Formats: sequence, C-alpha cells, structure tokens
Amino acid sequence: MQIKKIILGTAIVGSTAIFSSCATSSLVKGEQAVFREVTGLVTHIPVTADLDVKSQKIQGVHIQYGVYNKATKTYYFDVESAKAAATVNALEKNGADILIAPIYSLEQKGGLLTVKVSGYPGIYKNFRPATAKDKELLEITPSKLSREANKTGYIERKN
Repeated sequence: MQIKKIILGTAIVGSTAIFSSCATSSLVKGEQAVFREVTGLVTHIPVTADLDVKSQKIQGVHIQYGVYNKATKTYYFDVESAKAAATVNALEKNGADILIAPIYSLEQKGGLLTVKVSGYPGIYKNFRPATAKDKELLEITPSKLSREANKTGYIERKN
C-alpha cells in the first residue's frame, strides 16, 4: 500500500483558544512539583507524519483465563482486554505502530479464551510540523475520494 499522510495533533485554532489564558503550569520532578508561571499566548503546532502501511498481513494471539462463577456454572472473560492484548502482541512481534483493519477470531475451550487478530501493520515515519498543504488532507471526506477515484468505493448515505 502507498504511504498515507496522517495529521496528528489538534488544530491550531482550537488549541490556541484552549491554551491562550494566563495559567500556572507544573513540571513534576521526582516526588515534588516545581511550579512556573506561564503568561501570554501558548500555541500548539500540529505534527504531520507519513503512515507506511504494509500489504502483508500480520497476526497476534492472546490466551485469557476466565473467571468461573459457581452460581451460573459459566466462565466470564474480559473480551475487550483480550482483543487489546492480541493486538499488542501482533504489533510488538512485528515492530508496528498501528494495526489497520483488524479482524478478530475468538475461541473458548472451557476456562480458556483464545483471541487471534490479523491485520495490516502501519508504521509512522517522517514526523514534521504540519503545513498548509497538510491541512487540505483533513478536509478530504470519503465521499470526495470516491468521486475522484474512478467513481467506485464509498457511497455517502444521509439519514
């Protein structure tokens, strides 16, 4: 897959409004807090990065032990944390930052839940300050993309 640009951070206007007041900030140093007066305008500059998505799928696995309930004679599992752990396993094994289009499969055998995940690994590269050109990417909606790309793909439906 091709490298895609992703805008990280927040818009300058929104963050300027939030952080433009006079405030006290603290810097934590060990167990003590060091306070510093901050006056004036504080501006956040958004960061842009390229996302390199590989075309080869990766996989991860996590096995979770269930909690047995004697009254109902059933096992209970934290499925969301098991999915997250399987995703982390896939990312760590492959040195990826994000898993694109993850697909999960769950299998329970007695008190064990096995969660498998597969998806495309993405790696963030080339971090840099956002430019006016990068702002244009934020304004592209899926419906605009589908009209430009061979009239296929996403169809926008309004309720």
